[in-house]
Amino acid sequence: MDVRKIIDELKVSVEHNTEEEELLHVITARLTALRQSFLSHRSLFTPSDIEFLKSLPAISDPLRLFIELKEELIDVDTLEDYTAMMGRLVEIKGRLPSCAVRKRVMKEIRELNERLPTIRAQDDAMRQVRVNARIVDLEQNPPHCRRNHAMVIREGQHGYFWGCSRYPFCGEVAQLTAEKIGRLLS
Repeated sequence: MDVRKIIDELKVSVEHNTEEEELLHVITARLTALRQSFLSHRSLFTPSDIEFLKSLPAISDPLRLFIELKEELIDVDTLEDYTAMMGRLVEIKGRLPSCAVRKRVMKEIRELNERLPTIRAQDDAMRQVRVNARIVDLEQNPPHCRRNHAMVIREGQHGYFWGCSRYPFCGEVAQLTAEKIGRLLS
């Protein structure tokens, strides 16, 4: 077994291979082979080789995380998901400082950032759907104006309020209670 050749191949792969699954396979396979030959060829391993080999699990763990994370990237459609995913990607990028795969992580970060306007729009639309559903719920038992018309929830420049359903023929308005505003915006 040519220990020197395997270690050199590993170093080149870590420095140049940008395919995360391929790199993980190379690390796993080569590390397994080197572990099996370590006892019988101990003298062929330099202290720097041993330190390098000890650092490989610190590379393979974030690689595994990145591989799993890539599948989840497709499903990011809320700001909450975006924030969580971005935090995880930045952490992985920080754990792969000397690897070429770091460029792939940075590419995924860029692509996710490019999707941010769409994610914001989707998130806003879903938030509005939830607010509209809560409005419908709150309007099931509405207050009435002095003319006994049912009031509906309207949105103005200062927030939500009760307005007469017969507007513009009746302009009566009332404030929503703090509890109802809380229910509406929760």
